[in-house]
Amino acid sequence: MTERLQPNPKRGKVFLSYAMADQNFAEKLAATLRDKGYEVLDPNYFIGVGDKIQDQILESLRDADRIIVVVPPSTSNKFVLFELGAARALGKPIMAVMPDASRSWNSDEVRALSHHALIDASKLEPEQLLGALQIAS
Repeated sequence: MTERLQPNPKRGKVFLSYAMADQNFAEKLAATLRDKGYEVLDPNYFIGVGDKIQDQILESLRDADRIIVVVPPSTSNKFVLFELGAARALGKPIMAVMPDASRSWNSDEVRALSHHALIDASKLEPEQLLGALQIAS
């Protein structure tokens, strides 16, 4: 494993949006991003008890340079949809990642909200996925 770098301001801040069902995939993606010097903003880790969730998410979305959304298993995930809609309203670059090919049924909805790319990560190693995300940005 590579040595984790301190966040590099030139790399920027990435807001990571995902459903709890995708937490394992998202944590691996976040670790890869951090290893390459990106600062990862993950609402599942920075929102504390008693915080106003929507306010905290909006503040982090404003602070982010780009958004990566892990396509949820269904389009009924209200937090992912809220984060996508807010990021779009803020004019943030959005990249969507499908952890497996079974998500393609709802990719059109996510592609409609995404500004840049929809990446199928089902056959990519973490380093390859990071390369695809950099090319897409």
